[in-house]
Amino acid sequence: MSSTKRCTKCGEVKPLDAFNRHQGKPLGRRSRCRACQREYDRAWRETNRDRKRETDRAWYETNRDRKREYYAANRDRYHERDRRRRARKRAATVEEFTLADVYAWWDELGVHTCFWCGLPFAEGDSIHVDHVWPLSRGGHHAVRNLVPTCERCNLSKHSSLPHEFEERAYEEWLASTPE
Repeated sequence: MSSTKRCTKCGEVKPLDAFNRHQGKPLGRRSRCRACQREYDRAWRETNRDRKRETDRAWYETNRDRKREYYAANRDRYHERDRRRRARKRAATVEEFTLADVYAWWDELGVHTCFWCGLPFAEGDSIHVDHVWPLSRGGHHAVRNLVPTCERCNLSKHSSLPHEFEERAYEEWLASTPE
């Protein structure tokens, strides 16, 4: 079986990996290489902007409720996917693990409170997963760099390093106490 194919658009002979898959086509690949197909798709979207917008809107209206239900049922999976994507964008080390691994690590350590403020989580609280050493500051996406935090602490920490966040929290506490 051939391991190369000629692109019908640019005419270059390229390896099969340079072509998108398509079961109904010869060799199970599309006739245009990925680069030519990408250019074709971009040009088509430019000339058919309104048509594309209408079909996208119709699809969204048809599938809105089903998509919301699916997202609600798989929220942890979506959040983990976003964390991995952010880590890859920042060229951080990404360790393979599941959210169950993170929870097991926390149980092993006996962590059942917010890592930053120490307050226990109440029933129904939104427990956030926070990177102790932020990805934007060179941290790794690994089980041992993730801690449970309350929503307030996680959203106020941003991309602070641990000592920076503690200093800022202390200064805010001092400013809020009466003299």
